[in-house]
Amino acid sequence: MRRTTPGTRSKKQLETRRHIHGVAKTSRHGKPRRPQKSGQESPKGHKKRKGATTRPAGSKRRATGQDSKGVRTRKDLSAERLANGRVKGDPVQVLKSSSTRNAQSTADDATAAFPGNGVGGSREELISKSKKVWERLRLRKDVPVEEKHRMVSRIMELFDGRLREMAVRHDTCRILQWMLKCGTEEHVTSLYSALTPSFVFLAGDKYGHHLALKLLRRASRSQRESLFLACRGHIHALIRMQYGADVLDFAYQTVASAEQKADMLIELVHGKEYALLSALRMKRKRCSGIRDALDVAGDLFRKTLLEATLNVLQAFVNKESSLRTALVHRACREYMEVVSGDSKAMTSFALQFSSRAVCFMHTKDGARFSSLCVLALPENSRIEMLQSLKESSIPIAHDEYGHMLLIALLHTVTNSENVVDFLVNDLLEKVDIFGLASHRHGRLILLQILAPFSHRYFHPDIYGFIESSSEIQAKFPSREEALTAITPKLEALFVERTADCLKDIYASPCLVEFLSAIVEKSPDTCARVVSAVASAMVEDDELLENSLAERNLTWIAKVTVGGPPDTSLALLLKKRLGMKILRQRKLTDTPRKFFTIICDQSKVIGPKGVKRPMPED
Repeated sequence: MRRTTPGTRSKKQLETRRHIHGVAKTSRHGKPRRPQKSGQESPKGHKKRKGATTRPAGSKRRATGQDSKGVRTRKDLSAERLANGRVKGDPVQVLKSSSTRNAQSTADDATAAFPGNGVGGSREELISKSKKVWERLRLRKDVPVEEKHRMVSRIMELFDGRLREMAVRHDTCRILQWMLKCGTEEHVTSLYSALTPSFVFLAGDKYGHHLALKLLRRASRSQRESLFLACRGHIHALIRMQYGADVLDFAYQTVASAEQKADMLIELVHGKEYALLSALRMKRKRCSGIRDALDVAGDLFRKTLLEATLNVLQAFVNKESSLRTALVHRACREYMEVVSGDSKAMTSFALQFSSRAVCFMHTKDGARFSSLCVLALPENSRIEMLQSLKESSIPIAHDEYGHMLLIALLHTVTNSENVVDFLVNDLLEKVDIFGLASHRHGRLILLQILAPFSHRYFHPDIYGFIESSSEIQAKFPSREEALTAITPKLEALFVERTADCLKDIYASPCLVEFLSAIVEKSPDTCARVVSAVASAMVEDDELLENSLAERNLTWIAKVTVGGPPDTSLALLLKKRLGMKILRQRKLTDTPRKFFTIICDQSKVIGPKGVKRPMPED
């Protein structure tokens, strides 16, 4: 059966309903309409206009200048205006243009924004010809370079004077991108000279912003300078556009120099005061950030500039497309650092952005700003932020910068129940634990619990501001509860996949730090893991051929030498392999630092903790 769109009826259905209900006509939506009796009122929503008369059945409007009531038609009115001199041109062309004006409104707006005559022919003809050339250029991979250049020249001739108009169309925009890719330097220069003045308009257009991104990628140094000059004065408008924010963020993160980034930042946050700063900046070469601009302005304008910065940043709270840009992240981070001495201002500003923490995860400045917000928030707001990150905990833990926020939350939240619930039920339950431990950034969440802020893994220049925060009275207050909660899952991981963990560059430190953390608190668990390590060494002869695994085994032997006998890797190997086999393996051609340390170790821990010499076989 033929399917119809919702709200419409097929021809067969309409005929059936007319036969059953006696319907003479149908409405414009295909619904049946019953014939009205004389004197019956019109149905609701179809009231008769006051003073209107009903045309007799079967009568039609006259094709001449008047209708059935003697009223002049539009054709007569247009002819009369032309005769009186109020309209210039042929009456046929006037009527034709008036009938097609609505259909061409969208394209005419683009033409009005980008005037230009170009070569002869209508827009449709030019686009059709250019597409034929573009198809040859796009689909055929064996086209010589000279032929490609001739095709680009042909399209340039077709678009001559109308490049800016074609840049905002969904089809010709792609053609211009291919021209940038396959054209000569002369073609590229011509395109840049024609499109640079309209770069801001292209950046905010649905289709034109793709061409704007291509212009930024393809631009030389001088052309890039021209594009940034075209954007000057429009930073605040671009960052509030859906597509303009993407173009501005790409320009800031990819092609902008340090000086250009600073200019974009100052123009964004200070807005109307930018002219004042431009005059004050004559004292110094340039302002590198908000703090530098405040120093240049002096105490007289400091308060005014801070209020202007706060007002600008507060306007982005509900603008997600703007909050995801690196420029806004840097502005928020620098503002928090400027007002770091005022705890009230920090807390007030952090409360406004605490619910938008996910938008700041993917940049260095954004993650640092989010961590500063965590340090400034009260305890109940920290718990709310931790709970809001449950659904996105895995991508945040794997993010290059997002994991910093989780570390700050684990370090500051004092309610151990919320920390344990987040780690066990939300993070470790949904993710493959070996995948987390072997991830470059995900492992830092586990290492923060096993070895908090150890300089082996946490550089003080990057994570030091979290550790040294004066707002935190106790460092990592819920560490013991968190370690107890994750111990069973880590034990199962290290027992089942011992060899994989020893050979992995990121998972092996988690194994070593885990044994170091529980060797005295949970000797039974430590003994089971060490036994699994010894079994892997006995079963896998190629394990020690791996230099990384040998180094990790050496580390484990040093860590477990001070614990009970069951937790000592050296003692377990001595019982299972014997000292003669160990000495024989030591004398093989492959250098084995691990066996050297074990065989040269003269003392082990006895049953009662008394050191005694290791017996010979």
